[in-house]
Amino acid sequence: MRFGIRALVGAAIVVGLSTSLARESVAEWLQILAPPRAVEPGTEVQLRAIPPLAAGQNERWEIVSGPGAVGVTGIFRAPYVLPPGAVDTRVRVTRGSKEVPVQAEGVVRLAGGAFPGAEQCRGQDQAAFPERWTYVPVDQLPEAVVHPAPPYPPEARFRGREASLVVNALVCRDGHVLDAYVTWPTYPVAFSPDPSMERSAISTILRWTFQPAMVAGKPVAAWVVIPMAFRP
Repeated sequence: MRFGIRALVGAAIVVGLSTSLARESVAEWLQILAPPRAVEPGTEVQLRAIPPLAAGQNERWEIVSGPGAVGVTGIFRAPYVLPPGAVDTRVRVTRGSKEVPVQAEGVVRLAGGAFPGAEQCRGQDQAAFPERWTYVPVDQLPEAVVHPAPPYPPEARFRGREASLVVNALVCRDGHVLDAYVTWPTYPVAFSPDPSMERSAISTILRWTFQPAMVAGKPVAAWVVIPMAFRP
């Protein structure tokens, strides 16, 4: 596929362990499960910690060192471009209160290389690749030229489901979309994520074409935010 895939880690191994003990309870050993294979550039994996979360318990994820990003639910995103050879990123999960935290650290191994098409995506004079959550200052934002509407998913139509979502698209210097992902708004109305709508939105955006973003008269790669609505 041309865009990053969210992979649920089924077979996993423990790659790191660091624990702190709660003062008023029996010691809890917290371990991080990470992918058994190196994570490819531009892809996502779901990190897990054991033992499973208890009812009412929360956990926090963060990067300790190394490239990539991890969300609050443990979804780790590898950069689109990595140096040759394997690279390690150390992650940390924290449970418990701020006063009595229980923590574990683990290592996510990343495969060197580039997401397909990434090297040809960025501008010729663009120093760094625009990873996810990267702000790119531009003189002119990307502007959609070919923009078909996403088909309404039959299963959502059957349920009478309607929703609004936001597609974040990475527009390359030649105007095509290299990658895209969906975020669901929480204000003023919170919509529950719908996988069929996400698939429809992403597959459609990947067929859009744009006038690319411009900096000093030269095209560059940049992210653009596209609201979409599905109505029966």
